[in-house]
Formats: sequence, C-alpha cells, structure tokens
Amino acid sequence: ALTVSDAFSVTAGVFDAQGTSTVTLDGNAQTVTISTAESVRDFRNLVVNGSGTKSLGSNVVAAGDVTITVGQLEIDTDVLTVAGSVLVNGGTLSMTGAAGRIQIGTGLSMTSGTVTTADITPAPILTTNGTEGADFYSVSFTGGTLDVSAWDIRSVNTSGVTIGSGVTITSFNKITWSNTNDPTGSPSRWLDITAQTVTLRQHTFPDTWTGAVHQAGAGEDYNVRANTSGTVTMEDAEGDWAGDDDEKLRTLPFDEEGH
Repeated sequence: ALTVSDAFSVTAGVFDAQGTSTVTLDGNAQTVTISTAESVRDFRNLVVNGSGTKSLGSNVVAAGDVTITVGQLEIDTDVLTVAGSVLVNGGTLSMTGAAGRIQIGTGLSMTSGTVTTADITPAPILTTNGTEGADFYSVSFTGGTLDVSAWDIRSVNTSGVTIGSGVTITSFNKITWSNTNDPTGSPSRWLDITAQTVTLRQHTFPDTWTGAVHQAGAGEDYNVRANTSGTVTMEDAEGDWAGDDDEKLRTLPFDEEGH
C-alpha cells in the first residue's frame, strides 16, 4: 500500500501498482497524472480519503476499484477507466468537464456522499470499460445526494440506474439515455426509483431499443419505474421511448408532462 499526500505524477518509466496494491490520496488539493509512454501504467485500487479536490491531470486507469470516502474526485475532460467498481462511500464524485468520461467494468454505487455533474455540452459520459451494447455494469444509489445537471449514461445492465428511498435527489436532469443498455431482462429498464416523489426534467430517450419488449404484458420493458411507492414526474422528455399516452411502457404511478 502507498499513501500520497501531494501531487502524484508519473511521466517516465513503468508505473505498475497492479497486483493487490492500494494507493490512497490523503492530502488536500492533489493532481493525479500518469503520462508515461510505457504500456504498464495502471493503479490497482485507488482510494480518495483526504479533504480537498483530487483532479485528474491525464487519463487514469485502475485495474481494481476506485473508492471515495473523504474529499472530492474531480473528472474534468479526462477519462477514468475502472475495471472494478467506483464506490462513493462519502465525499464527492464530480464530473464538470465537457465529455469527461468514467468507464466502468463492474459498477458505480453510492451509500453516502454526493455525485454531481455540471450542466455542460457535451454532457459528461458514464459508460462501460468494454464494448457499449455488449458489456454492461450496474448503477446503484442507496444513500447520499444526487446533484446531476447533465449526464450521458450508456450500457447499463438490465436493472438500469437504481435510486433508493434513502437518496436525496437535488437534481437528476438532462439525462441522455442510450439504446446500448441491456434489453435482455424481464423486464429491463433505464431508471428505477424507489419510494420517491420527484420531478425529473429534460430527459432524452432513444427512438429505438433493439431487443426490448415494446408492448404491454408480461416481461415488458420500462423507460422509468416508480418502484413500490411515490410518483416520478417527467417534464419535457424527448424521444420515442419517452412515452406518449400508452405508446410506451412504464409502471404507475408515472406522470409525464411537457408533450
């Protein structure tokens, strides 16, 4: 294990922290830069556990997990690739740069802390570290705060983005949903919200979702599900899968406005 309290920079030679190694960033403002030309240049596990903002100064790869417990991990316009999971267990995961990207192998979860994105064009991207439409990951928020102003979400598994009753939804707007999400569940969905009464604005759904079941009946697929209780209201949703009248599918209570 290695604990770093200042900037972390590798500009030449081999950087190999794979195996079972963990690098912990426990300083205040820190920048992580891995710019060596060598092919071996990966973290194994990366932990953010210090006050202040930890920024990427280059594209960064973690062969294991990235865990945030204290402080802020800032993704601007670079790419964070994680073979395992991104775990927000406190602190803040922030994406503020145009088309900044997190590529995930296993999943993104939040139990406490904050996930936030900026209202910027093109929106920050959340996707798989594999092939979009063939490789999928989970997204589960059970606690903490969502303050999402724009997000391009791709290649999520059949459960979709799940938001539990313990999450504070400050904003979850301007989401671009992808037809690369896994349609093979029974049902599959893009968004599943449990026991929340919330209004979501300016979501864009695709016109097609290849492989999805697109009529009422057993195994139908959903754009958005209000799970157990509560009401999800969509304002100014776009795309064929946004749903007009009974044309597209969702479980009630689900209200749609703005068409």
